[in-house]
Amino acid sequence: MQRTAPKVIYMKSLKILNLKNIIPFVGNAASLVARELGHWYMNGAAYGKHIVALAVENILMCSDRELPEELEDRRLLTILGYKSPPDHSIFSKVRKDVGEEKIGKVVELIIQEFYRGRVISSIAIDSTYIPYYFEEDYDATYGYVTLNKKEQKLLKEKTQKGIKKGYKLHIIYDVDTRIPLYWIVLPANIHDKDAFKTLFDYVITHFKFAHNAKFLADSAYDSTDVRLLLREHRIISVIAVNGRGHYNSEKPKDKDYRKRSAIERFFSILKMKLNLLNVRVKGLQRVTVHANSCILGYLLKYIL
Repeated sequence: MQRTAPKVIYMKSLKILNLKNIIPFVGNAASLVARELGHWYMNGAAYGKHIVALAVENILMCSDRELPEELEDRRLLTILGYKSPPDHSIFSKVRKDVGEEKIGKVVELIIQEFYRGRVISSIAIDSTYIPYYFEEDYDATYGYVTLNKKEQKLLKEKTQKGIKKGYKLHIIYDVDTRIPLYWIVLPANIHDKDAFKTLFDYVITHFKFAHNAKFLADSAYDSTDVRLLLREHRIISVIAVNGRGHYNSEKPKDKDYRKRSAIERFFSILKMKLNLLNVRVKGLQRVTVHANSCILGYLLKYIL
């Protein structure tokens, strides 16, 4: 028993140390975005540190109010660029000022730098449910969603499948590097297939694909339009066949289809370890900011 405690402390210290090494790199991307918003003091770093702090908030699983104390306790204030703990109200202001596009831009810059000189061999696409918080959230809509048992318990839902109000996070994901390539948040009533073209158009123009690259998807994406677009770009479609109520859906025999489970594990990390389900805002734009912060937190904690 006496040997366990030092090991736990060591592992926690190692994670924080790794975070300290990564923050300056991410801070450069955040400073660039800050300058685009007109915040030029200290070349954008004075404002950019708040953007990075929003991502760290999701890693630490805390609220805006708790964040300054958490940063101080974990000795992250100096590495972020703070001389003293900031007032917690600054984070809600930054979230509103920066908006969905700019926080997404920080993540986009990091991912593009990571993929410089790399090619992609296998991508998966899927969506996951994000609950609404305020009854008067008029952007949230009702749609068919599926929850796993942990999500069902956390959200205190009686059923795993059914019509629920909220949003969906749609993502194209590199199953080999475990990196999300592009994503959008949409009202829950938008079908998965309808988000495909927006996601695919982005990745096909911003990333290089290997010869015989594969596209992995469940039966929600079983569509002639989807398959034709993939064929046009010489990407192999590995998509489950949709029985459409007449017969059971059928999984592809391609052995690489099992790699699709990687995107489900990614969703689980966002929800269980990075606060994706802990929505405390309303409106599509602010929910998107929340999702972007969670994904930036994922890159900080698990990839960089």
